[in-house]
Amino acid sequence: TFLHDGYYNLVIGICGRCGDGTEGLKLLARIQEKRLVPDTIAFNNVINALSKGEGWEQVLQLMTDMQTIRVQQDIITFNAAMSACARGSSWLHASQLLEAAKVETVHPDVVSYSSAMNGFARAECWTHALQTLTDMQLGAVTPNQVTYGAAITTCVRSSHGINGMQLLEDMKAFSVRPSTAIYDAAMGACLKDHNQWQMAFHYIREMKQDKVGFDIGILNTAIEICAKSHEWGQKFHEQSVYFAEKIMGDVRFFQCTPNLKTYQALTGTYRRAGQYEKVRELLVEVSGARLSPDEVMYNSAISACHESARDTAGIAWKQAFAFFHDMQTANLSPGTEHCSSLITACEKSSQWERALLIPCEMQRRSVNFNLVTYTTLMQANLRGDRWEAAIHLFDTMTGNNGEPNLIVYTTVLAALHAAKRWDAAMQVKVCMDQQRILPYFTTYLHLIQACAQAQQWGWVCYNLEEMHAMSIDWNYEAVLNAILDNCPTSA
Repeated sequence: TFLHDGYYNLVIGICGRCGDGTEGLKLLARIQEKRLVPDTIAFNNVINALSKGEGWEQVLQLMTDMQTIRVQQDIITFNAAMSACARGSSWLHASQLLEAAKVETVHPDVVSYSSAMNGFARAECWTHALQTLTDMQLGAVTPNQVTYGAAITTCVRSSHGINGMQLLEDMKAFSVRPSTAIYDAAMGACLKDHNQWQMAFHYIREMKQDKVGFDIGILNTAIEICAKSHEWGQKFHEQSVYFAEKIMGDVRFFQCTPNLKTYQALTGTYRRAGQYEKVRELLVEVSGARLSPDEVMYNSAISACHESARDTAGIAWKQAFAFFHDMQTANLSPGTEHCSSLITACEKSSQWERALLIPCEMQRRSVNFNLVTYTTLMQANLRGDRWEAAIHLFDTMTGNNGEPNLIVYTTVLAALHAAKRWDAAMQVKVCMDQQRILPYFTTYLHLIQACAQAQQWGWVCYNLEEMHAMSIDWNYEAVLNAILDNCPTSA
């Protein structure tokens, strides 16, 4: 006997609207205890309630129960079940249910495809997302904003942003209006792919023209793109501050409230441009906005001092110390990055004596050294002709299981040349070869100078031949001088 009494359907329907799947399951069990058969509506209500939580396994069991007692499954059943699987990150079951709906001649609609697509987005299955869009077109189902949004998000999350950006163009071609969230996803693709940075600003212009609402998230992403300009070529790097400040103007124009991430991205842009004066002004603005500058912003501030190419007077290190002091005044503890940036600022301003005092402060605060710390300290020691200390730092780093990079190796080779230790220099070269670190010209120049100084002409020729074999561009005059300066003079 099928259930015709509307009482149970009413109560189960209330459970479905309240998202109480547990009570709905109890009611289904009570119906069967009375030797009644729940109908499609009753099952749909329980499945819908379970789909709002993490009960996708129970949903699949209910689908099996419906088949066992021969209760018809309709499009609502399949859509709710796919939604449950997508929410539970079980994209494979969502995909299988989509295919099962076609077999059962339950024609999937745009909600069906969107539910499956949400599952693909969570699992970053971008190929399935693209195939699903193709299937929709073959099935004469028009994708909507939700479907396209999930597909674009899937592509971006799986590092196939170029496909997501193409989907954005496709949806506009089919007169589907992109939402703010969709543009935000496409902007995320631009952030990951340096070849697409110009599209980010195209999207912002497009949003203004089409009157798509802005939020602070999408504008933050645009400023982050400016902050990454150092990775994307000098042309964009020089314009990054202009673009970032223009976007900051949009933040104010559209009355979006800047958050800490906004200011972090903007200070990151100023950092790469070496404009520490603007960072100082921004820190004041942040405090005025009832926000507290954090460790990320202060690291950008200190780093901006050593990135400054306009510091011809060599005073940027003073501002770096001022930022370092302000950070402590704000009850923030400087970490490895802050100390390393401060050392670099001193070293680049030829304040190597001050740079060498910072490690004592780091040890007092139990701040660990990293690769940058060791590198900058070695360079500072070399600048002060303290080559023994530079070699000691190298030994300390390798003794602590540190992995030197090309800059560290080149720096220690310069120290070994100054120390007249050609044999140790060649041993360092062996370590580089073992780590498969390819030298550049300066690396070889230090090796050649060290070997020539020790009259090890066989090793000089060896390094010259190896450099030639590796097709490394080299300065003929510098190499010639290294050899001539150390050639024995005849009496």
